Amino acid sequence: MTAEQRFERELPEILADLYPVFAPDYRNDLVRQIAATRQRPAWALPERWIPVTALALGRPVRPIPWRTIGVVALLLVAIAAAMIIAGGSQRRLPAPFGPAANGQLVLAEDGDIFLVDPATGEETLAIGGPASDTEPIFSRDGTQMAFFREADGVRSLWLADDRGGAPRELSTDGLIDFSQIEWSPDGESILLTTWVPGTTAPAIVPTDGSPAHVIALDMPAENPIWLTSGEEILFRGTASTGFGLFAIRPDGTDIRPIVPATGASEWDALFFGVSPDGSQIAYQWRPTAAETMKIYVTAASDGTPRPITEVESVFPVWSPDGTWIAFWSDDGIYIVRADGTTSERRVAPKTKGGASIRWSPDGGRLLFAPSDQANHLLLDPLGGPDETAPWSSTAFPDWQRLAVTP
Repeated sequence: MTAEQRFERELPEILADLYPVFAPDYRNDLVRQIAATRQRPAWALPERWIPVTALALGRPVRPIPWRTIGVVALLLVAIAAAMIIAGGSQRRLPAPFGPAANGQLVLAEDGDIFLVDPATGEETLAIGGPASDTEPIFSRDGTQMAFFREADGVRSLWLADDRGGAPRELSTDGLIDFSQIEWSPDGESILLTTWVPGTTAPAIVPTDGSPAHVIALDMPAENPIWLTSGEEILFRGTASTGFGLFAIRPDGTDIRPIVPATGASEWDALFFGVSPDGSQIAYQWRPTAAETMKIYVTAASDGTPRPITEVESVFPVWSPDGTWIAFWSDDGIYIVRADGTTSERRVAPKTKGGASIRWSPDGGRLLFAPSDQANHLLLDPLGGPDETAPWSSTAFPDWQRLAVTP
């Protein structure tokens, strides 16, 4: 029996005999010519549109019925419309810091939470019920609000959307006498002040319902706020040498001093604020017992503090663009440029019982709420006429931040 003879075994030798020269003389010229010729675009190839089998066999392509073309066109139009609607309905969110558009106001009255239209003063009940709800604060992107609820003598922390819908309780197990809602820049946690044996400490409450945790410190911590980056928490600490400002990571590591703990007055560094870009910190400080309390500004990283006021000054509040700082004085409300290049200018007179102040999200107005009256004022920081707010309340509202319309 002979072995099977297959043609492909002899093919290399046959080709070698037929073509003894592997590269013809004209090969290099041909390659150069082809390399200089642009390839046809893919859409110009018939195979992209007509089945290859039809071309190879020479069969005529069956025309597509006009009814099918019409149905496909309608489907494409519907898909495009749906994409436009979805894109238009997607809510644009503002950055957590800096200027933003003015949204609605939120405040608590008689244990209920109301939304207020700042243009008309119209109030809408957002959250009611038998429990007492207080201190509503919007998240920095304006999509949620956090508030405290008192029921049967127990305080709890709650979360709802910006209209008061879908309220739910957050976990505060282990926290005692907590206060001061401070939203994180990313909206994923809320910073509180809580009581621990013998002192106060910061506590972080995740908004996903996870357990809260306390940041353990070896000193009392007051008025904690987030630095702009969200990577550190700023607070007033009390050391054996006095009062100062410190920063610490949320996990309780890498504590560092920003303002040395040499303050002798109980008011030293009690109120402070971080610039919108996170680079500077404004705080109140009395250099010596013979001097008045002034507003100082220092770098959040490291730097030399510098005073920016001459009159007695407490409670600094940064404008959204970081240009101005509003503050209290003994004879009214003032503003001063954050770089200290201008003198202080009074924008509101003194009130009997003090007042609360807050910049509008767009920085165009300074909300002024005297504690001894229900009428609020909208002050023009540039010196224009003041406006009486169209709403009235004994509670101080929070102002929602919205994305600026392009």
